[in-house]
Amino acid sequence: MRWQRQVVAVFVAVHVSAMVLLSIPRGPAEVLRDAPNAEVERAVARWRDGYGPGFDHVEPSVRTAIWLWAKATYSLATLYGPYTRFTGSAQGWTMFGTVPTEVERFEVWAQRDGEWTRWYAAGDERDAWRRGFFENERIRTFIHGNAKGPAKRWDQFAEWTLGQVSAEDPEIDRVKVQFVHLTIPPPAELARTGVLAEGAPFRVETRRHRHP
Repeated sequence: MRWQRQVVAVFVAVHVSAMVLLSIPRGPAEVLRDAPNAEVERAVARWRDGYGPGFDHVEPSVRTAIWLWAKATYSLATLYGPYTRFTGSAQGWTMFGTVPTEVERFEVWAQRDGEWTRWYAAGDERDAWRRGFFENERIRTFIHGNAKGPAKRWDQFAEWTLGQVSAEDPEIDRVKVQFVHLTIPPPAELARTGVLAEGAPFRVETRRHRHP
């Protein structure tokens, strides 16, 4: 039907325009506004200090035009914020300029006869239950979105995980989903040991299996 084609055309136009605007590099102030943390601030400081002196030699009129263009595109891009968050297509520029040293690993555990067993751990070849599902881009984005900031349907996700695990092993007693803090050591140490320092679990949600 004609109206359906028009709806599809509008959606495609919105999506393409959003991706184009969001792909335009932003200035340090805008990057910091998106991700205000010490690690990003240090990386952006190096970036800013690196191009600052050269940028000062650009003709004032050109420099003004560049800043006006950057501010205008950033303002337009923010209008697409709700859309990109809803569709999971939002992508922070900080991933291109910073290497985190503090990360987290998502895990799924199940308890049976009083003993806990890890069923899934992100990046682990051994504990790889439902690996294809958990590593799907959209699912991974949802999961790791719960590692920082307010939890979003994390309790519902724990209930869903309980249902999936108990369907495969009806004898399990409890299931928990959680994150574990990981610290990435300097490159030389990591090359020598291949080990990340593990911290305490957080965002732990445990659910009891009600046996029939």
